[in-house]
Amino acid sequence: MKLGLKIYSALALVLSVSGCSFQNSRLQEVESLLVDMNREGHFDASFTIGNKSGVIYSKSFGLADRSWSIPISNETRFDIASLNKSFVAVMIMQLVEQGKLKLTDTLSTHLTYSGEYADQITIHQMLTHTSGLPDYDAIDEKLKKNQFEGFKRLHFNNKDYVDFISRLKPIGVPGAQFYYSNFAYHLLAIIIEITERKHFSEALDSMICKPLGLVSTFTPVDNYHTYPLLAEAYDYKEGIFLESPFIDYSLGRRIFSTSEDLVKWGIENSNPTLISNESNNWILRNHIGNLNPTISYGYGWVVFDGEGDYRMGKLDVPGNYVIHGGSTDGYRSLLIIYNGGEWIISLLGNIGDQINELKTGDDILKILIKEEI
Repeated sequence: MKLGLKIYSALALVLSVSGCSFQNSRLQEVESLLVDMNREGHFDASFTIGNKSGVIYSKSFGLADRSWSIPISNETRFDIASLNKSFVAVMIMQLVEQGKLKLTDTLSTHLTYSGEYADQITIHQMLTHTSGLPDYDAIDEKLKKNQFEGFKRLHFNNKDYVDFISRLKPIGVPGAQFYYSNFAYHLLAIIIEITERKHFSEALDSMICKPLGLVSTFTPVDNYHTYPLLAEAYDYKEGIFLESPFIDYSLGRRIFSTSEDLVKWGIENSNPTLISNESNNWILRNHIGNLNPTISYGYGWVVFDGEGDYRMGKLDVPGNYVIHGGSTDGYRSLLIIYNGGEWIISLLGNIGDQINELKTGDDILKILIKEEI
């Protein structure tokens, strides 16, 4: 009861500070939608709305740990999955601005890589998913079983991981097509480590988290440490929630965060302080228009300019926005920056495909911009 009173008191304070009945009614409508979704079993998640000025509304629903009936709170941290790509992109651009990297640097400039196209694949191509590098579907079938359990338990060091990726068959010539590759971004994280001579967790903290005050955002170092306030991940099968299998924290430099920290991250991407406006605009522009007219991708963001009819990350709303989601081991994530930061929406959940994060984000944004539709 005390927790419920605290949550609703915080909401009332946010609404009263806004001093705007229009905004109040919109947020109340959002709240009603989320309550209904949670009641129907489709929203165990933490959700935050903000704009360029800061956080406006935060609310959490459901359980972070079903074994102990621990509720999700606004401080609960989730694996943000592929949303980490936007962090990697900004870190790369910081190093470019410092003269430590060039977007035209090839893979073999920074890594010992025996696979095909090492001298042709550039950092720019890895950031835009045009490198020709494959994704998880390229690994051996036995490593894919039980939700990639064998792959997750290989415990790679950097050298072994680079070697592993280098032995996978490329899907095409670099620069010839868009093909979403998680491995490309994993290699970028390793390049950041080599360039900064520190683990990705330290680089993330010094380059992004500390300067922006993202106090709840971090990268786990290994599986031998315990980390507080983490949501467990669950998949829904045959009417019950099953805890997701073992996760190797060394893979892909996973990032955990809260929905409030992600809105702060959205603010940074709307009004940059860590990189120049020029670099930020370069991140948020469509780099593959000449390769695939149905997809618009920048560096770690899906980009909608309000003109093209793109299919990846599409919302049924007018105007321009950037968006990215993520999915891994029962975790789901979504971050939307609408109209340059007029609205910023973040969602982090832990019940797998029971959450339709893209539709939820679309429904919420429609409520917020109702008069514009």
